[in-house]
Amino acid sequence: MTPTTRSLAPIGRGDLLRLGVLAAEAEAGLFARHPHGAGRYAGRLLCRALCQGAALYFLDGKNGVKDFDVWSFYAALDDGPFPYRWRGTADFGPSKFGRYPGDPPSYTGRRADFLGRSLPAPARHRPGSHAARLPVHSAHSNSESTSRQGSHLDQPRPIRRRVRLALSPTRPHSKRVSATRPGEELR
Repeated sequence: MTPTTRSLAPIGRGDLLRLGVLAAEAEAGLFARHPHGAGRYAGRLLCRALCQGAALYFLDGKNGVKDFDVWSFYAALDDGPFPYRWRGTADFGPSKFGRYPGDPPSYTGRRADFLGRSLPAPARHRPGSHAARLPVHSAHSNSESTSRQGSHLDQPRPIRRRVRLALSPTRPHSKRVSATRPGEELR
């Protein structure tokens, strides 16, 4: 398969499921390596989201896929945040998306990047509750009234102003939770 900068192959449900599995595997490895650090967040997943360029391509079909960015959001703990500098990566593997020429030679497919954040979650949205689904659009609020400057719960600009597609923790799907471009407010 010839490497191309951007793949124009459509992203389907099976691809979203694969990304969810790859993210879960990367996070399980992180939790196992650091049981008293990141491992405290095992079982606290609120949702996963396909973000940035691949999510925009899923919605508009215009720019193609360079790589996949998947964010996982966890119910915050009082004793510290999810490790905000963690970035996992995985090879999507041979697929219709081909391979990005700038990735390591060992990659046979597109790179998938995994990032995570802890978010404050009301009791009704915490894992194990009856309705453990986080309203992602409100979790990304850019409102001054909900933001605490300098807090570990502040969200970095790159995810506040990018396309996000929710991947349910139990049943990945492609629900559009918000799509913004720089300068727009979240919907």
